[in-house]
Amino acid sequence: MNDWKQGNWLGTNLGARINLDAPDPGQIDIRDIACGLSKVARFNGQTHTFYSVAEHCINVAKLVPPQFRLQALLHDASEAYICDIPTPLKRMLGETYKVIESRLQIAIGAAFKVQLVPLSDVVRRADRIMLITEHHALQQNPADWGADYEGEIVFPNFAPLCASPEAVADMYETLFLDYYKGQPI
Repeated sequence: MNDWKQGNWLGTNLGARINLDAPDPGQIDIRDIACGLSKVARFNGQTHTFYSVAEHCINVAKLVPPQFRLQALLHDASEAYICDIPTPLKRMLGETYKVIESRLQIAIGAAFKVQLVPLSDVVRRADRIMLITEHHALQQNPADWGADYEGEIVFPNFAPLCASPEAVADMYETLFLDYYKGQPI
């Protein structure tokens, strides 16, 4: 395969090869997603304690009605393969990054029979609530992001676990199986 020789793919913990040009839903495994997201630091690691993207996704899923929980849990699943890029940098990287991220999200959605592109407004809103909540809870001296953010509501009684990657990966996989409703994967 020529694309593999050129390096247009990422190897996963379980041995899959995720082609960034044309990701194959058959190569997507929830265990690789849980593994990757549990080790990716939220806010590019700029928090007073480690807090993973997997835990963020778990918390977003807590904020939505049951029919949106799988979408919420998987809303950042592409970051298991391409990391969590801070939003200002994503904007600077432009369309190239957005295209790769969308391709991955579409493949992940196809693998698990859930629409991830575009995300529902319900999940987008819950994601924003968690963004502000985490910003205030996890940064020792959080910078003021301005009126567009600082007036937002926050997750009530938020208590981050800041658990180990292994513990969060297990939680993520367990919730996935619960939300996926036992459909064959």
